[in-house]
This record gives sequence, structure tokens and C-alpha cells, in this order.
Amino acid sequence: MAATVSPLVQWVVQGVLVLMMLGLGSTLEHTQIRAQLKRPAPVGIGMLSQFGVMPLVSFALAVAFELRDSLAVGLICIGCCPGGMASNLMTYLGDGDVPLSLTMTFLSNVCAVFMLPLLLFVYASQFSSVTIPFVDVVLAMASTIVPILLGVYIRARSKRWARRCEVGGITTGALLIVGGGAVIAVDSPNALGSLTWQVVVCAVVLSWAGFVFGYALARATGQEAGAVRFTIAIETGIQNSALASAIVITSFDEPERSDVL
Repeated sequence: MAATVSPLVQWVVQGVLVLMMLGLGSTLEHTQIRAQLKRPAPVGIGMLSQFGVMPLVSFALAVAFELRDSLAVGLICIGCCPGGMASNLMTYLGDGDVPLSLTMTFLSNVCAVFMLPLLLFVYASQFSSVTIPFVDVVLAMASTIVPILLGVYIRARSKRWARRCEVGGITTGALLIVGGGAVIAVDSPNALGSLTWQVVVCAVVLSWAGFVFGYALARATGQEAGAVRFTIAIETGIQNSALASAIVITSFDEPERSDVL
């Protein structure tokens, strides 16, 4: 039997989503955005990889591995999501172009307000047994814009408070993933049965396909070797899975919510 999510939990998750986006915005200075937009090619290629390659690959994997509808929609939802702070961290650790990574993450999250619902309509609506609440998804994504912009403002006013927001965003995102998994494991243990080898393979292949396609597209378009190509690959392959979980929890109704999660 699918576990239900109470209205209180939905409100808590919505609050967590706001904190996540506030933390995301707090990582970026407005001067970095302007500087990166003066060389729009890397940013544009990143957006093309993010919203062109990943949704298509996730859809192709769902069809190729014959995932049941709810699992297919969950995979596609991840494929359609923008990047998050994890990609920024990996770019930093890999000696990539951090300002480019931050700018791409910021812009992809802004574009996701309309791109994510559109891509879900294009790809996920093919799996007709799952009802997708497009209006609720749009509203949930739209609610992320204000905290992102507020985070940018806080960064401009106080780097100390911006750092606190960053830590808060990372922490709440991690808690959402771990806590959500724990709730599902306790309230709906049968849901773990959906973690088949096909699901695991699809998740791994989706990320690596993003790395490969992102890098290949950057190379094919003559982007700077090294840091820039690496950054585009990372931003393409690492999706904001915490955002995907939050969107499903706050937008979908039962029983689709538990199935897709």
C-alpha cells in the first residue's frame, strides 16, 4: 500500500525547497553573471545539453528498459531538472570553471520554471497511466525564483550571511534526500522492490551520458579545452535530485506521488 504524505509534510518540503533555492542563489554574485554572459557560447551550450540532451536520454532509457510508467516518469523528472549545488562542488573539486558552473546552475534553475513543465509534457505524458499535475509543477517551480534572487541579493549585501545560506541550502537538500528515502522505506517498504537492476542501470547511465554528451558537445563547438569543457560536462551530468523529489512531493497526488518517488 502506498504511503500518503500529509499536508504538513508537503508544507515542510516546500519550505525546504525555498531554503535550497535561497542557498543556491547565495553562491552567486551578480557581477559573475554579467561577466559570464559576455561569453554566451559556453552558457548556451550548457543549457542545450541540460534541457536538450538529458530529457531525451532519460526518455530513451525509460523506453529501452521498459520501465513501468511511474518509474519512467520519475527518471524523466530527474532528467528534466536543472543543476544544483552538487555540480558546483564537483566543479570546484575538479578544478573546473567555478564562475561558469555557478552561472549555468543559476540560469538553468530560472529557465526550469517553464522548461521543466514543458519537457514533462513532451516526454512524461507518453506514460499515460500517471497523471502529471502540470499546473502544480509550474507553481512549484515558480516559487523557487524569489528565493534564488533573494540569495543573490544577500550575497551582494553580506558574504557572511550568504555563506550561512549556502550551508543551510546544502544541509536541507541533503536532509530532503535522506529523509525522503527514510520515510519511503518505513511507510512503504514494498516501494524498495521497485529498485531493480534496470532502475539502477538507468540512473547510472543517465549521469554518465550527461558527462559524455556535455563534453562532446563542448568539444564539437570549439569550447576551451580543460576547465570549460569539464564544467559543461559536470553541469550536464549532475542533476538536482533534491529538487526533483521536492517537486514530486509538493505537486503530485497519491498514489502517483509514492510511485514516482
